[in-house]
Amino acid sequence: MELRSHLCAPIGEATRREIRHTLDNHKADNAYWISAIRNSGKEPPCCCKSMGIDYRPPVGKETESPVQEFYSAPFMFTRGQGACGDICAYDAAALEVLFKIPTRILVTPQGETSYHVVILTPAGPLDPTKNWDTKKCVCHLLRKT
Repeated sequence: MELRSHLCAPIGEATRREIRHTLDNHKADNAYWISAIRNSGKEPPCCCKSMGIDYRPPVGKETESPVQEFYSAPFMFTRGQGACGDICAYDAAALEVLFKIPTRILVTPQGETSYHVVILTPAGPLDPTKNWDTKKCVCHLLRKT
């Protein structure tokens, strides 16, 4: 399903909150998808890193555009790439459904119109995209804490 929504929140705190609400919805959607995969007898990916997703943050004019696109699990996996919001929404859902670790999505300002998304866990903030090329997947990192 594809939903398109045109929001009118002013730049700043209101926009940050709208993005968080949207990503909370994606986290819930991903949790449904993960549960459906499990209920079909298959094992869903523990995180985006384990599925080989390429981390691709917005670049160039994309960072100045008012258009934000977010993808839930099957669409991100089909694309083979995701930005921090897509990745955190999946990884947060996977941590909750597969490992029973409570999470919250955090949207942090990175300037007037730019944001970075991380996951808050009981062990503290977790940025699954930090050092993407060199680190292990999120579930391995949390098993050490």
